[in-house]
Amino acid sequence: MRLKGIDISEHQGTVNWALVTEAEFVMIRAGYGQGTTDREFRRNAEGCTMRGIPFGVYWFSYARTADMARREAEYCLELIRPYRLRLPVAFDWEYDSRAHARSNGVEPTRELVTAMCHSFCKTVRAAGHTPMNYTNVDYLQQFFDESTFEYPLWLAQWGEERTWAHPKADIWLWQYGLTRTAGFPSPVDGNIAYRDFNKEDPVTYEEFKEYMERYETELAELPPGDWSEAERAWAEQTGLIRGDEQGRRRWRSHMTREEYAVTQYRQAESRDSL
Repeated sequence: MRLKGIDISEHQGTVNWALVTEAEFVMIRAGYGQGTTDREFRRNAEGCTMRGIPFGVYWFSYARTADMARREAEYCLELIRPYRLRLPVAFDWEYDSRAHARSNGVEPTRELVTAMCHSFCKTVRAAGHTPMNYTNVDYLQQFFDESTFEYPLWLAQWGEERTWAHPKADIWLWQYGLTRTAGFPSPVDGNIAYRDFNKEDPVTYEEFKEYMERYETELAELPPGDWSEAERAWAEQTGLIRGDEQGRRRWRSHMTREEYAVTQYRQAESRDSL
């Protein structure tokens, strides 16, 4: 399966989506850095939706810490909330990202960039989307270790053929260079997809169970938001929240009826002790 698609951003200007007839999928830049929305994102997302073109998004990262990468993912997730994505949400850290980090006194290392990739992608996956890592062969070898192969890969290797491969890497998209396509006055980045994003893959019970277990584990590891600091301190002080057997508070996890009964009982105990 080889589908032809493109990736776009505000740099392509305002697209006349009525003329876009050749793209079989689109990757749209949602934004960049700490919460800056691509000026054409909503128009592009709505254009793809109107034309029935499967699309995903990427976020150009200017993160210098894993926490900054997590916040970038959260900004991106909030932007895409109104849309139905058929393709993944990609972490895009490249040459300009490195230059930005250096200008702010941070020298990116393999360990740091790998950690930022995991932080972004795990946040995306915990929200129910498929994460993806976009990178070229140069940066893949310099800055991303093999642990990042747990996410689908969007590989940039410009040329007539893709020569890079790795037994552990699952390449879903290949960015091969510039191409011309109807609806765009100038060349755009061309991509090949090795999956049919128009088809819904059937999910087995075991796959769903594995996904839910991973989802619950990742939720348990997500840090709480600053907005709930006072309430969390009160819940711990009163004994309403005491943590699980590993001592985790699991602030972002869902509550079962069993856990609800326990918290209500503890609250009653707390009132009785006053």
